[in-house]
Amino acid sequence: MDTETYAKIHAAEDTLWFYLGRREIVRRVIETHGTLAVHRYLDVGCGSGGAMRELGREAGMIVGADVSPLALRYSREKGLRHLFEGDAQELPLAGESFELVTALDVIEHCRDDVMALREIYRVLAPGGLCCLTVPALMVLWSNLDLVNRHFRRYTVSEVRRKAEQVGFCVRKASYANTWLFPGVLAVRLLQRFTQSPDDGAATLDFAMPSQGINRLMTLIFTSESNWLARANLPIGSSVIAVLQKPVVSE
Repeated sequence: MDTETYAKIHAAEDTLWFYLGRREIVRRVIETHGTLAVHRYLDVGCGSGGAMRELGREAGMIVGADVSPLALRYSREKGLRHLFEGDAQELPLAGESFELVTALDVIEHCRDDVMALREIYRVLAPGGLCCLTVPALMVLWSNLDLVNRHFRRYTVSEVRRKAEQVGFCVRKASYANTWLFPGVLAVRLLQRFTQSPDDGAATLDFAMPSQGINRLMTLIFTSESNWLARANLPIGSSVIAVLQKPVVSE
């Protein structure tokens, strides 16, 4: 992502409905299948650190990796210290080092997403969990994907297939951001007919709505956490998955 995009995410991630809702959903899903109270937690593609800071409150040590020095600077401004510049496709970390890894909207930025999954698998301890989110469904492809330098959007079945190819046991794979999906779809289809690829992302994509609208959208998105804790949702603008590295019995 470019400098301007990182700055916009840094400014929005503590207040904008999407980031608040995603964190709550990830928290609930992880706690359903494991725990956040681990010794060592790694956030791959930590960005400006908002998710890592909140999800890592119960961990003994939290470590963040990102390809962007600017993103790491924003993370340090949030009081995070164990940070390093690194590519998800080649993590400079010892194997079996972490009990929990998150990769929130990360692997779609990787040319070789399977390699990124292999690296996450490698650094996870046996029995450890990875929770990842990715943007869903190519029908939603827009200038925002271009600005964010995405290579692809995913289906649930694609995430499951690639995770199992690496060796993960898929504990959960579901669509998310379901309740708001009709609105997201309508906006993306409209943008497809009114924007050219050279126009960049729309102002709406990073704009903060009014306080009341933002609160309402946060409540709607966050409410999915209760459903996702016990069931899968049939469609949405994101995919969420919980992957476990198997324990090899001798």
